[in-house]
Amino acid sequence: PLSAWRRAKAICSSVNRFRFMASLHRWVQNARKNCSPSGPVIGRQTSGERMSPTHATKNNTRYRYYVSRPLLAGSAKDSGQRIPASNLEALVTGRIFNWLGDRSAMLDIIQSHTPDVTTQERLMVSLEQCVATWLELKTGEVRNFMLSIVARIQVHTDRIDILLKPVSLVRWLGQTDSHAEPTTATRCDTEGSFATLSIPARLKRVGKEMKILIEDRSDSASPDASLVRVLVRAHMIRDRFLADKSLTLDEIAKSVAIVPSYVTRLFRLTLLAPDIVSAILGGKHPPELNARKLLDDTRLPLDWNEQRRSLGFA
Repeated sequence: PLSAWRRAKAICSSVNRFRFMASLHRWVQNARKNCSPSGPVIGRQTSGERMSPTHATKNNTRYRYYVSRPLLAGSAKDSGQRIPASNLEALVTGRIFNWLGDRSAMLDIIQSHTPDVTTQERLMVSLEQCVATWLELKTGEVRNFMLSIVARIQVHTDRIDILLKPVSLVRWLGQTDSHAEPTTATRCDTEGSFATLSIPARLKRVGKEMKILIEDRSDSASPDASLVRVLVRAHMIRDRFLADKSLTLDEIAKSVAIVPSYVTRLFRLTLLAPDIVSAILGGKHPPELNARKLLDDTRLPLDWNEQRRSLGFA
């Protein structure tokens, strides 16, 4: 039947996207072992307060944040902000990637800083290689790139502004080895014109944490790292179970050093409707849905329509 065919296509689409997000999840996990991909580039609030990177550890998982300095000092409990670092960095990285893919904008920047036509062509080739291999870059390479071109990130009530140094981008592209570390910023890097990229977004409290909600969906949506993480772990557990059916959930739980009840909750997530999985991986889920809510629903219905209603998709 046609409905079965469409359902099969949806499942295949979800599986392919899931594999990509699993690779992205491994990239994020590697990033957590180092400092933040944006390095010391500091996000700022509209009030001008600096925000410092910090982290908290829960159940052997490290959660990174950008926190207002007065809040860190305990002097601004009501007005301070704590923003999930992975959420902010994913938006910033995605917006910069889209900017690099804007051939017209890149050509204008290269032409304004390089008069030689041959050099311009070489830099455009270097740029195209950078865009083509973006997802293959190592964490340290992404961090070095951000350190080279980002001057400041400012979080407003209705948008996120990214202040960039075009001259540093041209210098980075001009390196002989496109994967070599960029040169340390010099005085001339901080002078001259800046380019500003904006992301229409607002902060909203969801449960006990702040989330950045995208107002304009013209850019790719940013997946929730916590939701992606639990889905990846759920499917890893399912794959282990299917690979060796003699294993029990208790044995799998012991092998991955988590309690059996948590493994059971994760395993239930492998029964989610394909369109729900696709929406979560694409960052198009209801803003109120977070990892805690998804895992706390211990009586998740098997019927896909009931799942959509229960989780806010219907």
